[in-house]
Amino acid sequence: MVFTVLPIVGYQSLPVTLQSNRLEKLLTEAEMFDGQKIIPGNPKMPRSEREKITVSATYLARQDSDKIPKWLTISAYNDQSFKEVMGFDPIYPRQDDTPPTPAPGKQVKRMSLARENQAFSIADFEWQVPLHYDNETNSQRGILKSNQGQFIIEWQTDAQSSLPSLKVTLDDRVIIEETLQAYFDELQETHPATVDMNQSGETIDVPELQFNFESSEIKGTIIFSTIEVVINENTNETTYWSEVEGIYVSEVKP
Repeated sequence: MVFTVLPIVGYQSLPVTLQSNRLEKLLTEAEMFDGQKIIPGNPKMPRSEREKITVSATYLARQDSDKIPKWLTISAYNDQSFKEVMGFDPIYPRQDDTPPTPAPGKQVKRMSLARENQAFSIADFEWQVPLHYDNETNSQRGILKSNQGQFIIEWQTDAQSSLPSLKVTLDDRVIIEETLQAYFDELQETHPATVDMNQSGETIDVPELQFNFESSEIKGTIIFSTIEVVINENTNETTYWSEVEGIYVSEVKP
């Protein structure tokens, strides 16, 4: 018998919640939030503050409206809307306020992928493992108790680049630990980043937004609903955004 699962709206919205909390903190520190609404900021406020607010706010604006805070009223892919709400033009990471003539072949590029709205098979897996935020580790964690012991699946993002990494333990013994660098690199080979930062992204099939992992004790897959990568060729810096829709696992039988 083959089972399929239909997309569940809002199933795994924790990354959006974390980003909402981050934006609220940034706005509060910049004296741009009174607890209920955004107060337009000074266009001459430190560039680093405007940069962080831009990245966080524009990411949230591209999410489903039922996930984001009611006080965030900017429109997706609309720089004028951003300026009216925030009080300054959006400035993306490491982009100058007055962009110079770019060096030949050097640009800021973006890859944006979203999962096709379709059913997908989970016949190869026994459990769906939900993630919950853990304050002690500052990561998202899911727990599976089985005959082998207790599995903990930990999902972390790098503080600077937001590159995600996966760690799986069995009774406190690490059995899987890896970043998703190779996976993202492979996606960028088949879906090259473009220079257009303001257009909606590309919709692709489930298998491409699926990261598989396996050890001698457990195998699983991570299904993403969205993945974004921003590449600054001038500074060789890359920033990653991803939203996990579901994690599915099975024990490996001896």
